[in-house]
Amino acid sequence: MGCKSLVAVVLVCLCASVYGDSRQDVIVALKQNNIKELEVLLVEQISNPLSSAYGDYLTPEELGARIGASDQALAIVCDFLEAQGGENIEILPTRDYIRLSLASHKASRYEENVPNEIEEFVQFFTRVGRQNPLKIVSSETNRVVNVYESASAPPLVFSGFGSSTEHLNVWIVPQQTAEPSFVTLRLFDSSSGAQVSQDLKNLEDMICQPCEDLQVHPQSSSFNQMKFCSLVGQKHTVCFVDDLHVPSTFEHISEDIANGLWRLSGKVTYPGGEVSEEGHDDALIQLALKEWDPNSQKEEYELSTTAVSTSGATQIVWGTGSYGYSSSDLNKFYEMYDIPSDTTYVEAEGEAGNPTGDNYVEATLDIQYLSAMAPQMESACVNTDNSTDAEGGAGFGPAMLQFAMNINAMSNPPNVISLSLGSLSWASCDLMCTQAQALGAGSYSDCLTYVQSQFQVCMYTSADQVNRINDEFMKMGARGVSVFAATGDGGNHFSFGPFKPFGPNKQLAQTLNEISCNYTLPTFPAASPWVTGVGASQMENGPSGYYPIGCATQTGGGITGGAAFSWQFAMPSYQQTVVQSYLTAHSGTDFGNFNSSGRAYPDLTGIGSSIPIVVNGRKTVVGGTSCSTPEVAGVFSMINDARINQGLPAIGFVNTRLYQAAATSASSMFVDITEGNSSCGIGKCCATGFVAAPGWDSFTGFGNILFSGLLDAFST
Repeated sequence: MGCKSLVAVVLVCLCASVYGDSRQDVIVALKQNNIKELEVLLVEQISNPLSSAYGDYLTPEELGARIGASDQALAIVCDFLEAQGGENIEILPTRDYIRLSLASHKASRYEENVPNEIEEFVQFFTRVGRQNPLKIVSSETNRVVNVYESASAPPLVFSGFGSSTEHLNVWIVPQQTAEPSFVTLRLFDSSSGAQVSQDLKNLEDMICQPCEDLQVHPQSSSFNQMKFCSLVGQKHTVCFVDDLHVPSTFEHISEDIANGLWRLSGKVTYPGGEVSEEGHDDALIQLALKEWDPNSQKEEYELSTTAVSTSGATQIVWGTGSYGYSSSDLNKFYEMYDIPSDTTYVEAEGEAGNPTGDNYVEATLDIQYLSAMAPQMESACVNTDNSTDAEGGAGFGPAMLQFAMNINAMSNPPNVISLSLGSLSWASCDLMCTQAQALGAGSYSDCLTYVQSQFQVCMYTSADQVNRINDEFMKMGARGVSVFAATGDGGNHFSFGPFKPFGPNKQLAQTLNEISCNYTLPTFPAASPWVTGVGASQMENGPSGYYPIGCATQTGGGITGGAAFSWQFAMPSYQQTVVQSYLTAHSGTDFGNFNSSGRAYPDLTGIGSSIPIVVNGRKTVVGGTSCSTPEVAGVFSMINDARINQGLPAIGFVNTRLYQAAATSASSMFVDITEGNSSCGIGKCCATGFVAAPGWDSFTGFGNILFSGLLDAFST
């Protein structure tokens, strides 16, 4: 046989061995055996605390014996690959994948069609590790707030950056791209609508220029400061007022505007004399004032701010493209919030990140909060593919598959994995383009090319690919690995927000936005039944203190936590009771088109708005399920820490036990969230959405986590 068995696989797979342009690293996905039997074993025994086999995790070789290819199948496939010029051919210990280097033209051909000689044994080929020079994603493929559909005209963004609370910095976003000839700001009483001040500023006191040329940007709730320009458009004119002074009569104006007592408005006059409508501070991109740092979060989650890990448990975050972090940023973050840890507990594994890329900020956020929630735990920030295509395009799916299969081949995999990156599932993108073609907006292939060109919108290429990644998550549960996945930031209709109805694809984009609003479009990996889907809450200040509501753009959260029912994966048995109770209780509510028998998410939430991080040496405030996911993962790592110190195995697949325990102890495990709606994405609201409600709901799951109750639930 021309293959060699891989007896030990390190966490980070080998870099792509491309000889010039002539060879390509390839994964051969072999057809699996008895995969349904493994599913039953995991749900009914390995992850079920009522079973005597609870926590009896499998080795890679034991997995291979259950689901892997036969010796005969391996011999036939390996002989064929060797005859085709395959080099460095390796069989993974799970016996369901072969890794090799192959001539590029053959890799491309086999990726499209499995050769007849081996189709009995092979599901598909996929190329991996495409090492293109990393480049920054252009604004044309990034998500934006469409100012033509904004909730106000023009929208305003404000921040209390000034020398005192009666000083503001203000950004005005005119709807037209032309530079305004005049801009006026006014202050109104929210209750009466009466103007309560003279005109505060005019154009002479402002700087109006393309957003990308601005020297000062708001701390938007979407990643870093420059992401503001991704929201409104890099080339779009923005007018900036530096340190707006208002009369001393209106003290604490930032807080009063945030609490709805005053409304700051702007009116724009354009060169032709056209005057805009009055625009107000826009909830779509408004800033929350209170920041939820690790210590504030731990108080909400009932986790000690001084607790540290002592067990040898492990945890990682993973990403692609520019995904990476700076040790100096991490150290500054620890110092800023007095985190009882240091950077020696954290390692960077695999490919180097790039500080100028989108995913670099993602990794910085992920590792800062994962490690802050579980201080002194061995942690890693892992990047297994730093190519451009894997940053936000169709190279992401193969990269995730490669990462997952290598995790399952490890002799000692990490106990917890936090996954912030993802996109709409293949089923969602396939549905959109099928509908777009039926509506006459273009061909299916043209639509698919368009949606896959959008940054982090459609990053998977087939149902088979997603199925295999999903199977890898199931195998991780059988290995004793807990996987937490962000549910997305676009509610139940978008990956982030609407497609931009500009340029040659204007009609297609408009049609896709209509389709998006008509259907629930799940994301992946959150739609996998083998991960714990983490949604987002935002904290509201009430008479009795802060309390969580579902994070949504229409309530000033900056993003809307992802919520959906899968089109591809059936509803797992562990959640059927609570989901059906929710659907029955809301049988009169129009949720739009969704698969009521599909896997429902989120399972739970964490705080996902107004989260401070340190990136490139500066503090900035971010938001999204990319925040809540590493927070929640880190809290569960501390539960693992307690279990391992008691001589118990790590939790492994979380959901079976989570739903069992919540049936009787939900009030001690979670803070129930009963306010919120998932109908809005970033920049567009649809008519239907899932609503938060008492108990489990399909916008916030069981609600915000409580460490003390979860620890009790997982203590044996």
